[in-house]
Amino acid sequence: MKLIIPATIHRGNSVALKQLMRDWSSCARYAYQRIHRDALTGNAIKVACKLFYMTKLNQRYVADAVLKAQAIKKDHVIFGGRKRWRDTLSGILPKKEWQETRDSELYSRGDRTKKGNPNIRILNTPEGYKLRIGLPGPREFLMFDLYIPEGRKSNKKDYKELLNLYGDCYDVRVKNKANKFHVSIGLDIPDVKPIYLCSNGVIGIDTNPDGLAVAEIGPDGNLLSHEYLNAERLQFARHDKRQHDIKALALQVVNKAILCNKGIVVEDLKFNDGKHGSRKFNRMRHNFIYSQLLLTIERRAIKDGVEIRKINPAFTSIAGIMKYQEQYSLNRHIAAAFITGRRGMGIMERVKVKLELGENKKLNLEGKGFKIALTAKAYSYFRHLYRVVEMKSPGLTAPCLSPGFGNYGTG
Repeated sequence: MKLIIPATIHRGNSVALKQLMRDWSSCARYAYQRIHRDALTGNAIKVACKLFYMTKLNQRYVADAVLKAQAIKKDHVIFGGRKRWRDTLSGILPKKEWQETRDSELYSRGDRTKKGNPNIRILNTPEGYKLRIGLPGPREFLMFDLYIPEGRKSNKKDYKELLNLYGDCYDVRVKNKANKFHVSIGLDIPDVKPIYLCSNGVIGIDTNPDGLAVAEIGPDGNLLSHEYLNAERLQFARHDKRQHDIKALALQVVNKAILCNKGIVVEDLKFNDGKHGSRKFNRMRHNFIYSQLLLTIERRAIKDGVEIRKINPAFTSIAGIMKYQEQYSLNRHIAAAFITGRRGMGIMERVKVKLELGENKKLNLEGKGFKIALTAKAYSYFRHLYRVVEMKSPGLTAPCLSPGFGNYGTG
């Protein structure tokens, strides 16, 4: 598990640090251009960068800048932010401020063989923690006071104890925000062996733009309780407020699993970078950070010893509506969470459907008071995921033929 420790640095040569950040950020942009314009791959990217930047950066800094460039998959990127660039063009934002935003990062990977991080090393001195940042020249360093806050009260060990235990390899990222240097220290911490297992039952989760649907399911697959955790700020709030709500939701879900002595089942949502047909879906995808929410729940669960499983979320809402919405008087989100939890337990749902040919060669799945239209391909995949039983509509009975008056006999 990756743990990020936030910190800040103070009292040091900030002018030299800003210059090092400018050179590193410039190298990352140059590497990005070589990848997307010149189609360079592998070691050829590093060779091209070393020709221009070895006098300003050492070999490890260059390799880390190339690594960042390789992680950017989009062909058109504005370093420093698209909105800030537009504000700069319109004269709202000074060009110098935009350049400082663009050149405000420094990153160095850890190395276990070097016992920590060769370029940016954390030192525990009698005066307190120090951050030693290496410069391109031999034995040239910048020294800063490093402030590491206390860990959360719920943690068994605080950040400093974790750093002392797992400090043989750590990544360091330094960001300059409004002339304040923020440090992110990444530690690899061994995963905790799960204590709260899915064999005892599960907590099924259905993610939505305004919160989470939570269904508690017993070991026999029956619904025990359910609730909806509202978080409407996820759609409209600023980034920091979203992050606060995401962490609060994850904490609620994991605490419920611990209290019920059960595991957690979540959807394995995957959004690609391609275009989607629906403008509404694109807006929802950008306004709500599904991946961060599910990742936060997963990390919190692993940290607290809760077993977590991921399932294919295809048609969970449809199956929930058709099978459980009316039976248990649930809304569609709770029904989907119920289906998600049962699928995580290995239960394959048996769903009864009535089919009707709809418009544009689509199939209508009929129920009491609703119709769900699927293409033939989608319905084929639906049959693959669930045990579908097609209910035939009753045929028309022939009208009763009564004999004419006065003609009861044969003679």
